[in-house]
Amino acid sequence: MGAPIRSAEEITQIINRGQHAIASLGLEIVQDAKRSADNNDPDWRWKQMRLILLRSFYQNILTVDGTINNYYSASDNEKAKNNILTGILKLSGIYSGPAIPKLTGDNLPMYFFPSSSGVSTGGNSGGAATPGGITFEALDVDAPGEVVDRIEANGSNYAFYIVNVYGNGGGEGSKGAVLLVTWRGASAPVVTEYGGADVGGTTAGVTFSAALVSGYIELTANVPTDNWTIRGTRISFQNISFQNPLGPMPPGGTTGQYLRKSSNLDYQTEWSTLLWQYLTDVTASLAEINRVTGVTSPIQTQINTILSTFLALTGGVMSGNIAMGNNRITGLAAANANGQALRYEQLIGLYLLLTGGAMSGDINMQSHKVTGLAAAANPGEAVRFEQLPAEPTISGTPDLLYKTMNIGAWNMDATSSVSLAHGIASGNSKIVSISAKIYPNSGSSSIDFTSSVIAGATGGGGIDWNDTNVGLERTTGGLFDSATYDNAVMNRGEIIIWYKV
Repeated sequence: MGAPIRSAEEITQIINRGQHAIASLGLEIVQDAKRSADNNDPDWRWKQMRLILLRSFYQNILTVDGTINNYYSASDNEKAKNNILTGILKLSGIYSGPAIPKLTGDNLPMYFFPSSSGVSTGGNSGGAATPGGITFEALDVDAPGEVVDRIEANGSNYAFYIVNVYGNGGGEGSKGAVLLVTWRGASAPVVTEYGGADVGGTTAGVTFSAALVSGYIELTANVPTDNWTIRGTRISFQNISFQNPLGPMPPGGTTGQYLRKSSNLDYQTEWSTLLWQYLTDVTASLAEINRVTGVTSPIQTQINTILSTFLALTGGVMSGNIAMGNNRITGLAAANANGQALRYEQLIGLYLLLTGGAMSGDINMQSHKVTGLAAAANPGEAVRFEQLPAEPTISGTPDLLYKTMNIGAWNMDATSSVSLAHGIASGNSKIVSISAKIYPNSGSSSIDFTSSVIAGATGGGGIDWNDTNVGLERTTGGLFDSATYDNAVMNRGEIIIWYKV
C-alpha cells in the first residue's frame, strides 16, 4: 500500500550485509568454541541467539534460491517485509567489517539439522520440517510431565529449542522460551532455559529437563497440572566449520586413493586404497555391471569352461562335426599338406566332379575295378562285362581278337555301298574275316553275311576291306533292296571283325 519504504537497491544492501554478518558471527562462535567457550559464557550464548534470529529472518523472507519470497513482494505485506529487513539490519549492524564473499543458500558454511515435522509421542519425529511448520507438538501434557522430543545423542553435543507453552486450565497462561541442551558423550544432558514473560495467566511450575536414555536425548516437559500444550522447534548444530562443512579432511593420502569411514563415529574418515575384500553386497543398475549379478561360480571356472567348450579365434582342435547350415566357409587358406581342407579353385579344373566331366589324362586304376558302370549305348562308351559277346572258338587261332562296329544309318535304297573306318593298324594283313548282320527291313530279323560267303542267284552283297576301311555293297534286286525299310532306323546292322593280335 503506497510506495515501498525501501528501494530495491537498499533491500539488496541489507540482504548482503546480513549474509556477511551470518558468516562473521558464525566464525566468531566457532573461534570461541575452539577457545573452550561453552554455554556457561553468556556472551557466547548471546552470539548464538543472534545467529539463530538472523538465520530465522533469512529463512522467512528469502526462497532457497536467494530471491524475496512472493508473500513479501505483495504490497499488502510491505510493512511485514520492512520489519524483517529492519531486524536484519539491526542484527547485522555491528558486523560491517572487512568484505566477506557472498554466501547464500546451500553454500552457507553452517548446516542446521532441525527435527522433523509431526506430532511427537515420546519417540522420533516424522517427516522433514517445512517453513512455518511445527517441529514437535504435544497437545495434552499431563502432570508430572511427558517426553515431548527425542534426538540421537551421537548426532551432536548441543541443540537449541524454541518452544511455546499453553495452559488450558483456569488461570493458566502461555509463554515462549529458548532452551539450550548440552551434553558430551555419555554425560547427562543439561538444560538451560531462557523464558519469556507469562501471557494471559501464569505458567509457574512449567519447566523442561533432559535425560540420556538408550543413546537418545529425551526432552521432558514438566507441568503442575494436566492438559498443557507444548509446541516447539529444535535446531541441532552439527560440525560448524568454514573450511570443511563435512568434517576435517585427514592428512596424507596418495593419488588414486579414496576417503572412507574409519569407524562408526561421526566424521571419522581415512584415506584408503580400494581392495577386493572391501566390495561386499555388490549391486548395480548399469547394464554392464548387472551381467555379474547371479554368478554362482568363480569367473576362472567359467572361463575354463568356455575355453574347453568353444573354439578360440586363434584356432584349436575340434572334438565334433561342424554343421554349416547351408553356409560357406570363406577366407580358407590353400591346402598344402594331407588332411587340410581344399579351396574351391584347388578342385575345379584339377579333379573330376562327381557329376561328371572331361578328363585331360589317363586314369591309372592301380589294379582296381571300375564298378557301377552304366551299360554302353553309343560308340566310345565303356562296355559292361555282361555286354561282351561270348568268346568265339576258332580252331587253331587262340590269338585272334574281334571287334564289333555299328553300321549306322545306311540308306540302302539311295546308296549302293558304305565304307567304315575299322581302326585296326595294318588291317589288310591282320584281318582274318569280317561278317555282317544286316537288317533288310524295319523290324525284321537280321541276315548274316561273311566275306567268304557271298549271296548267289537271289542277289546279295559283298564285303571287302583294306588297311583302313571296311566296305559294304549291295546288289540290285537282292535282299538288301527293300522299299519298306524305315530310313529313320539309325542302326542298319553291325560288322564283326576278327583280326590277329
